[in-house]
Order: sequence, then C-alpha cells, then structure tokens
Amino acid sequence: MATTPQHLVLAGFLTVLLACGGDGSDDSGEHEGDDGEHGGHHGDEPHPDCKAISDACHAVDIGEGEISECHGTIAHENDETRCKEEKERCVSLCEAAEADGGPQSGD
Repeated sequence: MATTPQHLVLAGFLTVLLACGGDGSDDSGEHEGDDGEHGGHHGDEPHPDCKAISDACHAVDIGEGEISECHGTIAHENDETRCKEEKERCVSLCEAAEADGGPQSGD
C-alpha cells in the first residue's frame, strides 16, 4: 500500500495525541460523575469515619474552604486517626451547609 498525504497527516496527529495525552487523570478537583465513594490511598476501603465525612460533605464541597478540607483532604486521606478526630466537626459543618441550601461560593 502506498503512503498518501492523508496517512502522513493521520500518523502525525496520532503521534502528537499520544505524546500529549497525559495519564488520563483529572487534576481539576471537580467531582463530575463522582458517586461520593472514595477509598483513600491505593483504593483501600474507606474507614467508616472517613466515609461518614465523605458522605456528609460530598454534595456541598465547592472545592474551597473548610468543607473542601473535610471532604477533599481529610476523608480522602483515609487516615483513621485524623477522621476520628475530625468526624464530628466535619459532619456537623457539612450537614449545616446542606440544611442551608447546599454549596454556595464565598463561604
């Protein structure tokens, strides 16, 4: 089969696409399509206290502030000791935000 200009363009495009494609991870901090189930490090089952924080805070996490710290950092670390220490504060904070109408920027 002879190489046509279209083949060369396609080969070049695929090479660039593969070289720039990255690893497919999403570092945006967004949770689009996320069901709120987070396993912490290496896919471990979440500790019950960490899961309670994640469950309470997932829907109201806007990516900044104390709620994001609870959900995005504390719960996702899946550190049993830290989750036990922070569970009451985080769950109360997130449940209050939910009761106030959910996530709001600027809080």
